[in-house]
Amino acid sequence: MDLATMKQVIALGHSRVPVYWGPAKSSITRFIHVKDQIMLTPADATPVASLRFHDPQWVGPEDSLFALLNTFQEGHAHMAFVSRHPELARQALASQGEFPGGKSGCIGVITLEDIIEEILTEEIYDESD
Repeated sequence: MDLATMKQVIALGHSRVPVYWGPAKSSITRFIHVKDQIMLTPADATPVASLRFHDPQWVGPEDSLFALLNTFQEGHAHMAFVSRHPELARQALASQGEFPGGKSGCIGVITLEDIIEEILTEEIYDESD
């Protein structure tokens, strides 16, 4: 994470940032917490591959938001990746060296804030919106 990359991450305004490998943005595998990177020194240009990653929940487009909310409340990640075939995405990640792509690639991201907005049927505006 050199200075330019850190500026890009900060400019996003999110506390969690998905990370993908390779040229396809659908090859999202994990995410980073911005707060975990606070002590990095830009001059060190720490490789992204050596950062602390978090595993998301994988869900399908038709999965229940209430079930996902329950998972989030259990203390699991507050970010889920949506795949047309979430079971294939989980299997690919469980296999060493494979990343979800093609049919199992990420087609969207759902956060706790997204679920709350759906329940309230209105936008939640925060300092980065």
